[in-house]
Amino acid sequence: EVVQVWTGRDVMVKRVLGLPGENIAMRDGILYVNGAPLTEPYVQFKDESDIAPGLLGPDRFLVAGDNRSKTIIAVVNRDRIVGRVLRKQYGAQVAVILQDPVLAGLAGLASVGQ
Repeated sequence: EVVQVWTGRDVMVKRVLGLPGENIAMRDGILYVNGAPLTEPYVQFKDESDIAPGLLGPDRFLVAGDNRSKTIIAVVNRDRIVGRVLRKQYGAQVAVILQDPVLAGLAGLASVGQ
């Protein structure tokens, strides 16, 4: 799932990697969700980052860009997710603005990134 995230100053496009209630960790640049490695064929440039294991709280999502060597991996509140990217069109990303991401199905995803 690719979404638009409001940073307080800008809107950035990020991929949702972890959902509320999921246990996340990263070892040597490989992301683990609930103990299983996440297959990420969309990642353009990997790095060797580590993230200590942790449980995402209610209304918290793990997001990152696809160029991991130049992106910030962050945990954001649901209210910071303001749009859902539907498709790319001529190199640009086309998004729809959401009033409530839960209604759009973000919290109901069974698995992210597959």
